[in-house]
Amino acid sequence: MPEEKNVKKSTIAHQKYDAKNSIHIGIKLNVVTDAPILAKLQQVPSMAGYIRSVLMEDVQKNNPELLQITRFEKTIDSISLGRVPPNPADTLILPSSNSPCKPMKKKKE
Repeated sequence: MPEEKNVKKSTIAHQKYDAKNSIHIGIKLNVVTDAPILAKLQQVPSMAGYIRSVLMEDVQKNNPELLQITRFEKTIDSISLGRVPPNPADTLILPSSNSPCKPMKKKKE
């Protein structure tokens, strides 16, 4: 029985650590349109490691100033991943195809 308590305590500690120090990013890939990407990911020993290395290579090449960041501060809106939320006054919202609003038709001349 004492082992069960230790497992639960370590699991809780791990969850607390992850909540403070990790961000989970999921990606949805299409088996048809993303087939080459999926095939490549099947070839590597660590998908997460490979994705990290490709992204780091891109940062080093195209955005070396980002290498100065030593810690990413999580915000309440963790989905934004640190991007400044747009100012509502600067945002143009267009109706989606599912929207009940119809776009204006161009006038005939």
